[in-house]
Amino acid sequence: MIGSNQVNVSAWELGTRTPNLATIKHIAEVFKVPLSSLISIRDTGMDEDLVNEVAEAMHKNPKMKMLFDKARRMSCKDLDVILTVADAISGERDDND
Repeated sequence: MIGSNQVNVSAWELGTRTPNLATIKHIAEVFKVPLSSLISIRDTGMDEDLVNEVAEAMHKNPKMKMLFDKARRMSCKDLDVILTVADAISGERDDND
């Protein structure tokens, strides 16, 4: 039903592998369950409302998802540079408002 092979599903069930976010979203859609029911965030200390807000923003805006996907593969140093640029852009917009 979800378009994945039995080897992958078995690995997910055993906890040896984790599906990516796109796959988890697809599973949630196929089984008509909330995304939050498939992603355990209680143990991460993350705010569930924030996680849902970010997931919804990425779902609505493909560029936000692209940015997130690229950021996941960046070093902390690279992320610091990106945050500095984002702060500068945001500051310029605030100054021009």
